[in-house]
Amino acid sequence: MGGMRYSREQLAKLKEIGDQYRQQVLSLEKSDNITLKEYKTRLAGLQKEHREKMQGILTEEQKKHLEEQRKTASINEKVHQAGQLERMKLTLNLTDDQVSRIKNNEAAGRDKMKSLRENGALLPGEKREQMKLMADEQSKNLRSVLNTEQQAKWDSLHKRMGMMRDRFPMQNAR
Repeated sequence: MGGMRYSREQLAKLKEIGDQYRQQVLSLEKSDNITLKEYKTRLAGLQKEHREKMQGILTEEQKKHLEEQRKTASINEKVHQAGQLERMKLTLNLTDDQVSRIKNNEAAGRDKMKSLRENGALLPGEKREQMKLMADEQSKNLRSVLNTEQQAKWDSLHKRMGMMRDRFPMQNAR
């Protein structure tokens, strides 16, 4: 949580609260005998309780700092996406038309993903399945924009990145 210092006690308590919350959500997701409405109600309760516990540990200064971080997160994500596209443009020698098509595909993909995340009619497992399908579709869309040489280079880069993720999993975790 860059820039803001937390005491050892705070960190230990935040970890404990986070671990408890994750376990409760996993347990809820495994509940086969509840309705979607009941699931949503229980999840909302768990989320509220989690938020309140977390807020109860933080000082006012820390709360303000976290709020500022939330406000800049969207900007940081857009900068990151633009940087990735620029790297891809340079690495694969993309044309302006290809860059434009990739931007449009990515924007459409983000919109679909946002709609999926906001879809209250699906359970988490169903959403994960849909997200995997969308990611596969995004990959196909990207490949359709690339020529054969660019596809080969993309595949090679992807393979190397996969190996790096396998070798150094903590560096790539978000």
